[in-house]
Amino acid sequence: MLLDRETELARIGEALRAAAAGDGSLLVVSGPLGIGKTALLRAVADDATAAGASVLRATASVAEREFSFGVVRQVFEPAVAALPERVRARVLGEVADCVRPLVGGGEPACDTESPIPVEHALLHGLRRLLSVLSGRQPVVVLVDDLQWADEESLRCLGYLFNRLDGLGVLAVVVVRDGDADSERPLVRNAVGGALGVLRPGGLSAAAVRELVRQWFGEPGGERFDQECSAVSGGNPLLLRSILTDLTLAGHQPGDRAVDAVRACRPAPLRNRLLARLRGQPAPVRAFAEALCFLGDAPDMELVGSLAGLDPIACREIARSLARQGLITASATPEFTHPVVRDAIEELTTAAEGERLHTAAAALLHRGGYPAEAVAAHLLAVSSPQQLWAVDVLRAAAESAAQRGEHELAARYLRRALLDASADSGERAELLVELAAVERAVDTSASVRHVLEAVSLLRTAPERAAALVRLAPSTLGAAPLAVSEVVRDVATALGEVERLVGVDRELALRLEARLRYLDDSDARDLLAAAHRLHGLDHQVCLRTPAGRELLAALLHAAALTGRESSDRIAGLGHQLLRLESPEPVHLHSSLPIVISALTLADRAEAATPWLDAALHQARRHRDPVALAVAEVDRALALMGAGRLVEAESVAEASITAMGSRWFDAVTTSGVLLAMAASELPDLQLAERITGLCADRVDHPALRALDQYLHGVRASVRGELPMALERFLDCGRQLERAGWRNPLVLPWRVRAAEVRHRLGSAAAALELAEAELDAARTWGAPVGVGRALRVQGALRAGDAGVRLTRDALDVLEESENRLELARAHLQLGRLLGRLRSADAPRHARRGRALALECGASWLVDPATDGEPQPGLVLTRAERRVAELAAAGRTNQAVAEELGVSSRAVEKHLTNVYRKLSLSGRAELKSALLG
Repeated sequence: MLLDRETELARIGEALRAAAAGDGSLLVVSGPLGIGKTALLRAVADDATAAGASVLRATASVAEREFSFGVVRQVFEPAVAALPERVRARVLGEVADCVRPLVGGGEPACDTESPIPVEHALLHGLRRLLSVLSGRQPVVVLVDDLQWADEESLRCLGYLFNRLDGLGVLAVVVVRDGDADSERPLVRNAVGGALGVLRPGGLSAAAVRELVRQWFGEPGGERFDQECSAVSGGNPLLLRSILTDLTLAGHQPGDRAVDAVRACRPAPLRNRLLARLRGQPAPVRAFAEALCFLGDAPDMELVGSLAGLDPIACREIARSLARQGLITASATPEFTHPVVRDAIEELTTAAEGERLHTAAAALLHRGGYPAEAVAAHLLAVSSPQQLWAVDVLRAAAESAAQRGEHELAARYLRRALLDASADSGERAELLVELAAVERAVDTSASVRHVLEAVSLLRTAPERAAALVRLAPSTLGAAPLAVSEVVRDVATALGEVERLVGVDRELALRLEARLRYLDDSDARDLLAAAHRLHGLDHQVCLRTPAGRELLAALLHAAALTGRESSDRIAGLGHQLLRLESPEPVHLHSSLPIVISALTLADRAEAATPWLDAALHQARRHRDPVALAVAEVDRALALMGAGRLVEAESVAEASITAMGSRWFDAVTTSGVLLAMAASELPDLQLAERITGLCADRVDHPALRALDQYLHGVRASVRGELPMALERFLDCGRQLERAGWRNPLVLPWRVRAAEVRHRLGSAAAALELAEAELDAARTWGAPVGVGRALRVQGALRAGDAGVRLTRDALDVLEESENRLELARAHLQLGRLLGRLRSADAPRHARRGRALALECGASWLVDPATDGEPQPGLVLTRAERRVAELAAAGRTNQAVAEELGVSSRAVEKHLTNVYRKLSLSGRAELKSALLG
């Protein structure tokens, strides 16, 4: 059914009734592509047939316009052939001799010397034929796409349409609005005497809603209907093409398909537009291509310049394309739908496209348009450009980077490199700028481009200025050659003490990067600690370069654990107060101050700075800076004992960055993995070690690997193997110089294993060594943990006393989880001694553990009562019981309605708590 065409159908119905009364007339249907002109003709044919009229119809075609009388034959031949034989003979006898061959087959007699074949006789005969046909019953003549009819047919039809008075004939013809052929004199003459022109409009919102309902057999919903109406502009052809595409793609109407409507590019419609555009005159195609390549809503003068057209021609072509429904009728026209642009782009050859982009870039540049508007065209051109193109691309890159569109900025600069000489200083500058942009999105590419720039630069200060663009965190994952280049440039620059001004600042920044690179060598870390002693801290705090060096030295000193944690924390807080949390500072050595503060048990004061850094990194859309800030935030949360929250932050960061995550965070990532080794399922730690698996040269990573193996062996009950792994972890950390006991509590783990093996003296010896190292460093969490472990290893009052000492120390710590462990341990020890104070400590420990998200430390069903040893939660016990009964992990997951991963996590906790090696021991352990 036709929608929103009541007015047009009523008008045609009136004309049809008038024709039946002998008052013939002509109506013209016009409008843009796809508005439903042909559908309206079909409706007229159905109505006329139903009313008892004879319908004569024809469709003109570009491909058949060279066939003389082709449209006239389509109109009259079927009508005459359908007459009974006697009637047909009588009718043919009443018309001119030259008409008989035309309507019965063959060619009419023609005067070859005249462009009008036997004009008067032929035209009179056709009118007589139409009069005879309409004398039997009303006649409706329908001609679609009249503008493409052959000239002979146009002369005949023009004669007939202008002489319908007194005939029972209604003629309805379709003429395409805006088509150049519609302006031919013969076409204009044929429709000049029309009773009226019908211009169907776009479908209303209600009509679109109804069409969607008919199409899918169900309502589309408000948002879906609105999007269909907005995207199609109410054009029936476009709307049906969209709905067809959605159906083929399996979409159903509703909110979920709204984006699909917006993204729809119907291929059949594009092909139809291609055919339409190919038939356009050359100036029209040139105008359409210029409009397409200049982008959205360009200035008409600009379009004319690119198309090579004068303003008058531009206005005429714009009006024509608007009438055809291909562009909007406005001072700055746009395509009515992206599929129109797609068709034009497909029609344009690659060579022509490059020419248009080059010309458009030059026009926009001369017109003073923004750099990015010009650069968008330069990106599409591969041929060498003039020198101004490089300046434009650099300016565009700067604008994009300021908006946070770093990938786009990098594209601009890579394109600029095509126009720079291979060994020029300009190329080196471009490479440095590119590296500065890429460090936000591709750290490895940033390193490569800086190294290339350094090879092109001549002086040491120039090379140093290029190298300091690299974020220290990216150097940890860089090849060894990078370290050598940094050292060579630093040597060429000279000793820091002898330099002044900019050169001194460069030297300090280079040293900061070298200190960062050397954080896995014991001798270099010790040298960094000595360097920290010898510096005038107040002088360093005055300049950004001095603060960068201080940050690197604080990080190194914190790893050694041989400095005062209070001193490290004090300097670290001063640094954060002096530096704003902008992304540029997250690409410096400043973020590693957070790791030092975490090891010093003093990261809480950095929380406002970290929150601001996260906000700024998101605002500037800098994924690398965001990853650095998120890792620091996760480290600070780990330091506060909020392990589950820290795990969530870290997992989200890794997921966002993927395989590039470790390249962005390196040493901070290693420290985070070490902190995550305290989580019960080890999943985060293992995920991080998997990302940096190729860094086998890093002793700290080897130490972490041994530690994780030791934890797994301990859970399985393979105690000798676990002990060897923990001891080897300690040796690796000693070799790396990472002697701070808060880096990895390997002595604590080894002491627990030795105690389980029955070597109480050896276990206490390790615990004493841990306490000595913790007291040297001075962070409350380390001292408190070491005291708690000694309390767990000693029996009776001695254990209670040491645990109480641990509690006193841990009250000064930011790590609430370690405080929870101490309270829970004291509750258990006092419970064995039947002390009335036991429940209070148990409840306090349970509350702190739950506050930290460490539900695995307590059983929620105990209400804070002390329990002998470790207990299973209800979920862990249920999983263990089903597994002990022989069910697989998947079967357990399906029965409990949880994921397989959750089942694995619960089983790991059960094995750890009950010191089991696997499923074989589950049944007897649960019975016990």
